[in-house]
Amino acid sequence: MSNVAVVLSGPEPQRTYLEQILLEQALALPHKFVFVKGKTGSKEHHIVSENVEVVSYLTTSDLQQLLLSSQIVVCRAGYSSIMDLAALGRKKAILVPTPGQTEQEYLGEMFTKQGIFLCQKQEEVDLEKGLKAVEETTGLFFPQMDSFETILSEWLRNLPEKHGVHQSRSNILQSNVLHSFPGRIHSFSNPSVTNVFITSSAFSRIRGSSAFSSSVHFPST
Repeated sequence: MSNVAVVLSGPEPQRTYLEQILLEQALALPHKFVFVKGKTGSKEHHIVSENVEVVSYLTTSDLQQLLLSSQIVVCRAGYSSIMDLAALGRKKAILVPTPGQTEQEYLGEMFTKQGIFLCQKQEEVDLEKGLKAVEETTGLFFPQMDSFETILSEWLRNLPEKHGVHQSRSNILQSNVLHSFPGRIHSFSNPSVTNVFITSSAFSRIRGSSAFSSSVHFPST
């Protein structure tokens, strides 16, 4: 039995269609599910059944803890979602591309062929089969991601010698680049992941108000 985090996102009505499909199937399975609806208009947090919990949105820290405590994530196949999965370190995931978004369909197919994630079309979603098949995937992990700052620092240190750039200007440039780098990099660690955590738009769009501090976690078994 697995702990499964279902992170819903994307345009309507497809977001709601996927929620209904997954919720109906989850209720019939023995796994524990937490659904994050990605809707910030209202605060919902309720137990649908013994194994299914639903929240409208989570704070960034609560979402981090939910994803880290899950064995499997079910989400869309957009760029932001992929980057979030990479930051979690070899997290197994079932990708469900938004219908009509060809870039998500391409990414889902590519990662499935590489054995990194499992992709299912929305109209063909089968959670029971997917949760079994996803165990054969590897998840996505970039072991060298945390070397970006080191490489940049080394390159900038050599600028004064080669181009006559004053060291203080080099330090300012380094600071500006690191703070403006897309997918801003923050240090992040946990017992199972030694990596960096990338804050992307996926977390921003589903975390909602920081005032909603209800902690969601999988109950111990």
